[in-house]
Amino acid sequence: MDYPEHADVRAGLVDGLTRDGAAATVAGRILVAPPARWLGRVSYALYLVHMPLQQYVAFALNGVRPAQPDCDEDDEDECDALRTWRKKGLIPPWAIAPVVLASVVLAALLEKFVETPARDWFRGKKH
Repeated sequence: MDYPEHADVRAGLVDGLTRDGAAATVAGRILVAPPARWLGRVSYALYLVHMPLQQYVAFALNGVRPAQPDCDEDDEDECDALRTWRKKGLIPPWAIAPVVLASVVLAALLEKFVETPARDWFRGKKH
């Protein structure tokens, strides 16, 4: 949920972290670190691949497994959780980390082999 009254606070944080002296702050040092800069470079590719991959995994898992798992009386809460994620078409909690990892890997490959060569081609650079 987005709260408009916090827009000024967010704008102030972004402004403060992007000023010239921001590298002196802890947050500024984090944002100029190589991993953060790399994540910034692949962020658009990550944006492009994360939802299709998540939806594919959700479809694959929901299509392969039965709609109603066999439940014992001992694990009724777990079965309710499984029914909920299947009904909503979500990925189960155990699949989140592999999907995030696969998304980052696909985004890095997309950035390296598609985005960067296309950008260089449009700018007239040769490799």
